[in-house]
Amino acid sequence: MLFSKARKGGSIFSSKAIQEGTFLLSKAQIGQTFTVKSVEGKEKTKKFLFTLGCFEGEKITLISKLAGNYVINIKDSRYAIDEKMAKTIVLDA
Repeated sequence: MLFSKARKGGSIFSSKAIQEGTFLLSKAQIGQTFTVKSVEGKEKTKKFLFTLGCFEGEKITLISKLAGNYVINIKDSRYAIDEKMAKTIVLDA
């Protein structure tokens, strides 16, 4: 589980997410465009994001953050995702 280590005092980030030059979508600045490095988390989440066009190498723009919801732009379409899902998307800096 993504948050199981955080409850025990460890890091919630996988080894892929903490590589230098990468960060999570939840830490991105509004209005900037980034390249998706990878999608972490459960297979169900990965498949859902893939259907939206969110996969490695794709450009993604964070449009807004409001009350734990993230509005993103992928391939000229806008989607709203929750913070848990935003924490599964690893971006290149």
